[in-house]
Amino acid sequence: MSPEFLAKVLDPFVTSRTTRNVGLGLPMFAAAAQACGGDLRIDSTPGKGTVVEAWFELGHIDRAPFGDITSTIVNTVAGSPDVSFRYEQVVNGREFVFDTDEISSQLAGVPLNDPLVIGWMKPYIEEGLDRVGRVD
Repeated sequence: MSPEFLAKVLDPFVTSRTTRNVGLGLPMFAAAAQACGGDLRIDSTPGKGTVVEAWFELGHIDRAPFGDITSTIVNTVAGSPDVSFRYEQVVNGREFVFDTDEISSQLAGVPLNDPLVIGWMKPYIEEGLDRVGRVD
């Protein structure tokens, strides 16, 4: 993202989409984190990439359930196999990391949206989340 776009990306009436003039994803993500003692940070370098980092107070009464994070990750990766994704979940010092760059380096050219890779992702993520402690 350009520095100018990054400066206004949390405005709900700013979006990169051409089909509508509203972009609620990041503003709602930031609001959800802030409502329960957390926050959201976005770092972006044009031509290199964007990092969105959010943290939530796990035991906060206003923390909404995360829902089916496994399917969210799998569908996001399968829908954009050429984009690098990294998901980290840390609970009480235990960490699970799902990094598509790391996984791709082991696949010898097999795309991330190959049906066999997608079939492997779900149980891999489930096991990792179970290991650190679910926060659904």
